[in-house]
Amino acid sequence: MASNRRIPSRTTEEAQRGKRMFSSLQSALGGPNVRPSRGNVKKVESTSSHRLSCDDLMKELAKLNSDSSDVSFSDLSTFLKESVPHLSEEEVQEVAALLCESALLNGNHHIVADLIVATIHIASLREYIAMQIEEVVPKFFFDPDTKYSNLPEFFGQLLVARYPRPHNRSTDASNPILFTVISAVKGWIATLSSEEEEDEMKERCAFGVVGLCRSPKRRLWLCWPELVDEIYAGIEEVLIGSTQMSKEAKKELLRLFTQINSWPNSR
Repeated sequence: MASNRRIPSRTTEEAQRGKRMFSSLQSALGGPNVRPSRGNVKKVESTSSHRLSCDDLMKELAKLNSDSSDVSFSDLSTFLKESVPHLSEEEVQEVAALLCESALLNGNHHIVADLIVATIHIASLREYIAMQIEEVVPKFFFDPDTKYSNLPEFFGQLLVARYPRPHNRSTDASNPILFTVISAVKGWIATLSSEEEEDEMKERCAFGVVGLCRSPKRRLWLCWPELVDEIYAGIEEVLIGSTQMSKEAKKELLRLFTQINSWPNSR
């Protein structure tokens, strides 16, 4: 039984998604940046004791990356919700970069995804997090030795996170983070299924979809059944086609292919 999160039907929005599918890759190659410009962040007054300056907020968030620090999700969530609406655009961008860095470079996928859910109503923060993710996608795609190798696992956590309405849909207006993640994953799937892409690029995308499904497993199918169907079809194209991949890559794809087959009947 799938949740109410769904991939938009193949309408004008789907056509727009198609144009955006490789936006981050095109950007890396010198192509146009199609993400619309963002408006100014509106500042409001508050006397809350949890409101921090940008420097103090960054210090609190940096504790995520310290093994010796006790980190309270509740405190971090409160600090973000109380402080971010009062920061400048540049400061919000710094906060977004630190959160993504913590997830991608320090393995804090779960807590960062939870913090994103808790603050998804803050438009400026969700926009800048989406932009940070968009910048990292081509680095993962083109550089097998990149420090952002954890990107697929982070994507998996973002896709199965429990976003509140009206931010539980993968549209740019509802949730630009989901929109960016889905667009990137669809790009990986399209590359897997393409007869024109280089085998090296297909192998990179293979490890991307395997990493994406590694942690959420069946939850990904429950939340995004159509996306998983597309992943399944892409893997099938590789397994029965003439794509030249390493033994390790094909082994991982075959294992995932078998797992996906079992998800509808498992509990």
